[in-house]
Amino acid sequence: EVLLPAGPYEEIELKLDACLSGGASIIIEGTYTPAGGAARPFSLSYSGSHALDLKLPGEKVQLMDINEATNQVLVAFRIDEWFSGIGLPSSGAIVLNPETNVTLLADFIKNFIKSMDYGEDLNGDGILSDAEDDDL
Repeated sequence: EVLLPAGPYEEIELKLDACLSGGASIIIEGTYTPAGGAARPFSLSYSGSHALDLKLPGEKVQLMDINEATNQVLVAFRIDEWFSGIGLPSSGAIVLNPETNVTLLADFIKNFIKSMDYGEDLNGDGILSDAEDDDL
């Protein structure tokens, strides 16, 4: 848990470091169900380092007001993008880590990083579409 000093922010940068079990920076476990397919166990362990830049969408600089009552940061992901264009094995559990499926892990991480642009106006039309915003 990180508490930010109260005040206005133009941007917040979070850094993912290897601080979890086994030296991982990202651990994801769950079930993946492809369209028209059966649910399959999924696990990922990744030990890379990445910075996440959080800022409000738009061309103009906007300030995020952090105060004692709202000292929380929510990072939203476009989860449907995680497996986009990845040639997953056709059956069995999906295990992505530095020891197995290295190429798939690299492709997944590219999609994972890209999926963090949730809430950005990707096509520049000035409107956040359903794929760009979830109106939490």
